[in-house]
Amino acid sequence: MKKILAILMALTLMISLLAGCAGESTPSSEPSVEPTVEPSNEPSVEPTVEPSDEPSAEPSVEPAPAAGNVEVPAGSYSYTETTPFGEIPWTLTLNEDGTFEIVQANPAMGDPTWTGEQWTDNGDSTVTTPDCVGDGPQIASFWDGNKVEWTILADGHAVPTKAAEYETAVAEFGLLGAGAGSGNSGASGDLAGEYTFTETTPFGEIPWTVTLNEDGTFEIVQANPAMGDPTWTGEQWIDNGDGTVTTPDCVGDGPQIASFWKGNSITFTISDGTITPVE
Repeated sequence: MKKILAILMALTLMISLLAGCAGESTPSSEPSVEPTVEPSNEPSVEPTVEPSDEPSAEPSVEPAPAAGNVEVPAGSYSYTETTPFGEIPWTLTLNEDGTFEIVQANPAMGDPTWTGEQWTDNGDSTVTTPDCVGDGPQIASFWDGNKVEWTILADGHAVPTKAAEYETAVAEFGLLGAGAGSGNSGASGDLAGEYTFTETTPFGEIPWTVTLNEDGTFEIVQANPAMGDPTWTGEQWIDNGDGTVTTPDCVGDGPQIASFWKGNSITFTISDGTITPVE
């Protein structure tokens, strides 16, 4: 009996030991297997950004208009060339039909004159007079292959773009349309009429009469009996658009000794019915 009990106790102990060993985890000698991700044949899809109809937040900058873009009107313009032999007046006449005339008032050389069939408005307050026809010597520095480019100034003036006097003339008169002057040629209903002014000289006061006709013609009379009452006329006075007018290309035989004569031309200021020469 004792023997049977001993065997039963031994079996119980063995079963208990086996149960304890079975509860412990045994490390595996097999390497761990990471899950694999099969490559996809589908292209990756980037998020798309739909174009917006809304304007950019940046402010748009409009290009500034070019300065000096002024249409040059037909008319007569004066220029004074400074030479070692003195000042020489020039007159540039731009006709409505496109023809032009350039006159150099130089009696010693026969008053050279050039004409052409078509002057060109360059759109920047300059004009070009090409293919000049005339027999006068083209010795002035501003001639460029039988043509001249002119910068049109206010108050009925012009200056060759390549002339030595260019900067001085622009500073004195201003570019066409850049200042007060607008260079509108022809008669103005507001300014046409008869005006008088009195010139003060060392010999006394001399009355003048300026008549601006509605058809564009004009007459200037210096009431000076001692000199035969000199009279000058012209075909086209110019309304400069700033309360001044210019009487270019004056025709007459009286001496132009008054200080306000500028190259066979006078510019007047008209205000409240009175007229005053611009010195």
